[in-house]
Amino acid sequence: PSDGAVTTIKIRRGDLVVCGSDGIFDNVFDEDIINILKTLDSNDLSPDKRLLGLVEDEAAYEHILTHHRRSASARASAGSHAQQVLKEAGKEIVRLSTSNTNDPRANTPFAAK
Repeated sequence: PSDGAVTTIKIRRGDLVVCGSDGIFDNVFDEDIINILKTLDSNDLSPDKRLLGLVEDEAAYEHILTHHRRSASARASAGSHAQQVLKEAGKEIVRLSTSNTNDPRANTPFAAK
């Protein structure tokens, strides 16, 4: 769309990339997402274990997990736990977004516009 933003950001091995639509980013502040991700145990998410990112759509997330498992079968046991940890963090972000969406008094990025 004409109002979309295209950005280039350098990432490094071990970075987490959070992917989502306006359903997430209109309803959850970046700081809240960061705080959820800060609760993750860094030992569970060493660079070799990190998944590509978190997505709000469960079907898309399962597709990424399935693809990741196939392409990283040699690291499956180590990556499996990291995937579960990231999946739970993603679910927490979605729960917060859903809660904020359903609360007309919630302080959200969209409401702040």
